[in-house]
Parts: sequence; C-alpha cells; structure tokens
Amino acid sequence: MPEDAERLDAKGLTLLPGLWDMHAHLKQVEWLPAYLASGVTTVRDLGNETEFLTTLRRGLEDHPAAGPRVLAAGFIDATPADGAPYTSAVADSREQGRELVRRYRAAGFDAIKVWSNVSGETLSAIASEAHTLGLKVTGHVPSALTLEDALARGLDQVNHVGYVTDALSRGDVLETFRKSQIVIDPTLVVTRYATRPRTTPLASYEPCAEWMPRELVDVWSAFGVAPEHAAGAEASFERALGAVRALHEAGVPIVAGSDQGLPGCTLLLELELYVRAGLTPLEALRTATLAPARVMGLEGELGSIAPGMRADLILVEGNPLEDIRALRNLRWAVRDGVVLDPAKLRRLADLSSSAK
Repeated sequence: MPEDAERLDAKGLTLLPGLWDMHAHLKQVEWLPAYLASGVTTVRDLGNETEFLTTLRRGLEDHPAAGPRVLAAGFIDATPADGAPYTSAVADSREQGRELVRRYRAAGFDAIKVWSNVSGETLSAIASEAHTLGLKVTGHVPSALTLEDALARGLDQVNHVGYVTDALSRGDVLETFRKSQIVIDPTLVVTRYATRPRTTPLASYEPCAEWMPRELVDVWSAFGVAPEHAAGAEASFERALGAVRALHEAGVPIVAGSDQGLPGCTLLLELELYVRAGLTPLEALRTATLAPARVMGLEGELGSIAPGMRADLILVEGNPLEDIRALRNLRWAVRDGVVLDPAKLRRLADLSSSAK
C-alpha cells in the first residue's frame, strides 16, 4: 500500500465495480460529471459526430475525474426516403459502408452502430468489414429486415427490447438468439417512459426527476400516452418486461443501457426494471459490470474487483444485493483511482443544489 494512498472509512458500506451504461448519447459535456455522481464510470456512446466524440474522449483521458470512461461506436445510417439522413455518416452502398467502418477503426472507435435505414446488402458489407477489423456491430434492426434477417447478415448486438418483442410474437426464436451469441441492451427505461400516462409525474418512476433541471425533466415528461390509452400502454410495457425475462432465462446476454434520459440516474432505473422483470439484484448488477466488460473485451481491466484491475469502484450505503435501489445511495465513486464526492460532482454538472 503506498504511503500516500487515500484511505476511506467504508464501514457499513458496500463496495462494487463502477457501473457501465452501454447505450449512451453524450450530447452535452456539462452533464458528464452527473454520470459519475450516479456511480457510472464507463459509458458506450452509440451515436455521435466523429470529431465531437474524438475530442471528448481525448479530454477525458487527460481529466478522468471530469466524466466517465467513454467507449465509442461509429454511427452509420443510410439516406431515408425523405432525403434527410439522421447523421452525416451515410452508407447508401456496400463500399460506402466498408469505407465508414475503416474510417471509424482508424479513429480508434470500439464498435460500429447501424441505424434503421441501412439496407440488408449494406449491413452485410458493414458487418463483414467490421469483423475483419475486430469490431462488433450493434444497432437497430433496419426497417427492411426482421431481427432474424439482421442476425444472419452479421448484426452482433441489438439495441432496444422492442425488436425482441416483435420477434417473439412471430414464434419461438430464443434458441436461435442463444446460438447466435447475440447481445441485447433492452433500454427498458425507454419503454417505461413511452408507456407512462402523461398525467403521472415522471418522478413517480424516476426519483431523480425531483431535483434534475426542469428543462431536462420536461423533455422526458412529454413522452408517454394520453390517460385513455394507459391500460394498453401498460400491457405493452409488461410484454417488454416479459421479453427481458425470457431472454435472461434462455441465457441470452443482457447489458444495461439507458439511451439518454436523466444522465446517470436513468441507468439505475434500468437495473431496477431488470429486477422487476425477474432478474435477481446480483444478476441485474452483472448487466452493468462484468457482462459489458466481457462484451467489450475489457474483462481483464474493468467490470470486477481484483488485484491488477483498474480502480473504477463505487461505495454505496446499504446492500444492493438485497435491494437494488441501494445503488442510489452513493457515498463515493472512484474513477481510475481518483476518489470523487457525488455532491461535488453534481455541483460541477450544475445540477440542483437540492440533489441528494
């Protein structure tokens, strides 16, 4: 033990690996400390402009206490029928897809993400080039394909549980998913937000909404359904929970992701929803620690606590193995060996002074 090592009194606390958010969109740099303030020490960005994300990652390498470790997926879409692509990285042909993959690999990106307008032929080319260069392909199921078709064309990972729910409605595909070694980040929180009656305060599902900036809370409060559609929406949410439960029971790997929401906090809600779906708290915790580290090939550095691992850790009051909600009681976060106070991190992110 180094003589100048910082010592923390952790009596009565629970020590865990730092949490991962495997589906993030880091659009506002001022909120980066909010991820650390919720115990999220690693995120995988699944859609951003290359120059912005490259600069952001470089800055965090020099200042690890300013935000989480960032893994990057290169975003690829195609020109939609209305002629207005979602991103500047457009692949309308097989060669364009291959070239974008090569460009992202040269820029040091960690994966490829495809979006909804990519054609089947282009997806095959993207996946082939990515696999040759050692990258996995994650993303949406292109609108012209089924999930099964996308897997056959090389898609390794799928974002959003809705694609799984649709596939399950067509028949028993769980064994196909298991054999294909597909990885799912369900983003159950997106489904929860979308199926919430708009007359029900967001804070009734997401406690952080009580103190997060009003402008941000208002954005997500606008999601949901009219009260007269609440029963059908809740049934849809229950189907999503059932799909996650079925995936878990079939042995299909699940990794936790928030998609956006309230920075950091929404990842905690995602884990709570996994427990509601039938995972034990320990199983839910693994979706945000060891499982994503394995998926990204970093299990030798991150995702667990052992000698020689990077010091990305969290200390919480209570025991998350008994009640997953204990993760919300963060006492300290440790990012690359730097001990961080959640209250100071929230102030750094210019969040409400009433934050707990």
